[in-house]
Amino acid sequence: MKEERFKIEGEVWFGGAKNFKRDISVQERKEREAKEKFIDKIKEVFKESFCEKLLNQQKNEEKFVCWSNLILILNKYVPIVYARVSNKKNQGEDSIWLNYAVGEESKKVFLDVLIETFNNSFYFKQSLESLKKRIEVKIQILENQHYEKIPVQPLKTQSCLIIGLGSQHVLETSITLHHIFGVPYIPGSALKGVCRAVVFWKLAEDKRIQNNQNELEEFQKKFYGELAKDDEEILKYQILFGAQNFKGLLLFLDAYPYPTENNSQIFDLDVMNVHYPSYYEGSGTPGDWENPRPIFFLVVKEGVEFQFNVLFDKFRAEEILKMTDEELKKNGLPEKIKELTSNLLNSNLKNEMEYILKQAISEFGVGSKTRLGYGLFQEIQ
Repeated sequence: MKEERFKIEGEVWFGGAKNFKRDISVQERKEREAKEKFIDKIKEVFKESFCEKLLNQQKNEEKFVCWSNLILILNKYVPIVYARVSNKKNQGEDSIWLNYAVGEESKKVFLDVLIETFNNSFYFKQSLESLKKRIEVKIQILENQHYEKIPVQPLKTQSCLIIGLGSQHVLETSITLHHIFGVPYIPGSALKGVCRAVVFWKLAEDKRIQNNQNELEEFQKKFYGELAKDDEEILKYQILFGAQNFKGLLLFLDAYPYPTENNSQIFDLDVMNVHYPSYYEGSGTPGDWENPRPIFFLVVKEGVEFQFNVLFDKFRAEEILKMTDEELKKNGLPEKIKELTSNLLNSNLKNEMEYILKQAISEFGVGSKTRLGYGLFQEIQ
């Protein structure tokens, strides 16, 4: 029998809570094999920590009931790992492998376990159902306040989606999740912003100024500034999306995954590979002698269906129509706003908004890393 030369001893705990602390010790003939075995042990600890083992006495079988809130785990129970490697042939020459690491190699295992735990989770499906009902109630309340819902068909992710990747988090990467249910979502402000960008470039192309930097900058100031009194095309969309001195009549609600059979698995693991870590940390020059440093992060996988909800503030639109010229002037509103608002009330906003939204998230994308093709959507066949 070959001697087990390498021994790895370490400990894992969660979020500084010592009551979750577990000691781990493994021995193998090769250092690589010992590290792989240690990682497997960490994975077992993660699974045991996130799931409670229950015994069904009637069926005489065990089952695991897992925690239902992903955001609670990510915010409060991030694992901290310490591990040292000792070589029996070199007594006293222990080396630190994982020095109270929050990320590094343990991060991938941690995220893998989360994906395995929450994909197909009964509690997660319940959360989607609860959110759907809450949104329906919210829309009903808004409709009672004279908001008009603009019907938009559900769409599904064509590529991976990640919202809030750069937000501050102890794991270095983040993801935007509902603060109660732990469900990934697209903030309404993000949807409104990308739809507004679609309109901006559409008007710029109509005016044939998209390649003229100076004219484009002037147009940008006017489009995103106060209500345009001398440009009806800009004014129309400022009425919808808002201006510096006017609240837009469109309301974009947060978009959530739709509770369907196709949405039983939502999460996936992705990676970005930093090839020159020292250079990006400001302590060296980029060179091929450096080892790549993979950074793993959670994403919403392809094929997940989202429901989008956009509403039009009909009450405020009708109030604008009732204003006299003197009231318009007092509120800093141009005279043309009444005519354009009347046109919007009588037009088919559904077709236009559905076109803008589809173009926004099927061509521009939403969220982080859109230039690399993330955050794109497509119609559900």
